[in-house]
Amino acid sequence: MKRIEVAEKSTLLEVVQKNMGFKSTTKTRKTIKNAHVRLNGKMVNIPTTEVNKGDQVEVYPEPLIVLKKIDVAPCEVVFENKDFLGFIKPAGYTTAHPDPKVRTSFNLMKRWMQARDPELTDIHFVNKIERDASGIVLIAKNFKWRKYLQEEWSSFRRRYYVLVDGDFSDNGVVRIKTGNKIQTEVNFPFRRMKSNGLYSLIRIDLEEGQKDMFDDELRSKGIPIVGNKNDLKKTDPIDHKAKHFFSIEVPDPETKEVYLVKTPVPKTFLKLTR
Repeated sequence: MKRIEVAEKSTLLEVVQKNMGFKSTTKTRKTIKNAHVRLNGKMVNIPTTEVNKGDQVEVYPEPLIVLKKIDVAPCEVVFENKDFLGFIKPAGYTTAHPDPKVRTSFNLMKRWMQARDPELTDIHFVNKIERDASGIVLIAKNFKWRKYLQEEWSSFRRRYYVLVDGDFSDNGVVRIKTGNKIQTEVNFPFRRMKSNGLYSLIRIDLEEGQKDMFDDELRSKGIPIVGNKNDLKKTDPIDHKAKHFFSIEVPDPETKEVYLVKTPVPKTFLKLTR
């Protein structure tokens, strides 16, 4: 067992990787998620858990417990604090539905959260992701944070990975019309991350006031998203829309601290651009 005293505010993933000398984040994530780590005496298996200066981290060569269903979330958790949680909704899942009998990613996560902490009863989903796409969904642990997150959503910085057909210049700009009564054009850049000629991985950065409905604008520029059913080409090598909401920055309205909720690039996107 190795004992580590945290030197500065960070995440459990960063502390374990740095102090254990792991070369990859994949190995570090597995170590934490497979119950090898205690934080201040308590087993923690969420890599993005925040740690503060002076916290005590212990890393064990063998799992501390045999993980049960209550310990493992039905969808991967990428962020959690006392006010909200972020998880990855897989493509093919409905985010939420007014009928509680409908199987949704939110209902699965809500039941898991309440089984883990029966006193947690004030649970609300914050954002929806279209069924055919994937990415971050936030769950508020109280009404105050649900109201804040939903009302301020368009002011948060958000980022998407999308896989598109073909190749094109290294970067560009998409123009989106925003507003209901008064239409104004807003420009935001996209950046090509990698390409093999057949498919290209691009990143789209949304700033304040911008919406995530950029599919039509990309198609109008001859950059169709893979798996988008509205595109004439209808290329679908991964059986769903290749659109992944991977990052959001959430400022705490009281402390002004900015929480970064982030996921890796989907492996299917990387595989198709090799």
